[in-house]
Amino acid sequence: MDEHRIFALLYVLPGSLVAGIATQASVALSAAYTDLKLKAAEQGRDVPPLAAAYFRNTVRVLFVTAVAFFFAAGADVLTSAFSETSTGLLGYGSGAIMLVCGFGLLVQGRTDKHLKLLQPKERLIHTAGGLAGMATAAWGMILVTWLGSVWP
Repeated sequence: MDEHRIFALLYVLPGSLVAGIATQASVALSAAYTDLKLKAAEQGRDVPPLAAAYFRNTVRVLFVTAVAFFFAAGADVLTSAFSETSTGLLGYGSGAIMLVCGFGLLVQGRTDKHLKLLQPKERLIHTAGGLAGMATAAWGMILVTWLGSVWP
């Protein structure tokens, strides 16, 4: 295996792991929001609008960016495998998506530190995943700038 493929794997594998963590975080937040809505309904109240907006938007951002990263990274792999041209735009795109995903995970982990909806271990995983996602995004963009593409 040559050096360029190793660099590409050092981008795609951590990125896929972070996207998986983001998917799990969106499912956990969705379940927490459902529980919150049920408890509010038992008391004859609505979920506060700011809390509802936080849950809806965070779940959306985490899920959409995770799925988008999988598609963008997959498209980058397929395009590179069947084409001789450089696919820098896809590499930058997946890097930007991973940057948003990592930042969303980091914000979610830090916000949950105050809300205490999830277990401390999950909170730590989400925060670390967010930091790793932002580092992975930077590495992907460095690869595209340095070598012209994520994949050879």
